[in-house]
Amino acid sequence: THILTVANSLPPAYPNDFTYRIINVSDRKEVNIAHFFDDCFNFINQGKQMGGVLVHCVVGRSR
Repeated sequence: THILTVANSLPPAYPNDFTYRIINVSDRKEVNIAHFFDDCFNFINQGKQMGGVLVHCVVGRSR
């Protein structure tokens, strides 16, 4: 039901079918993503209550 996208400039593929949270941040190992954690955790918890969550990025270096 929910998709958390942690990537720079990656638009939702199915905006009418899922609830999205887009965290626009570069996927590089030197980028500190810790200040996004509270928002992400809240979205993940909401998604778990509603049915499920997919979390994804592009490269997978800092996620």
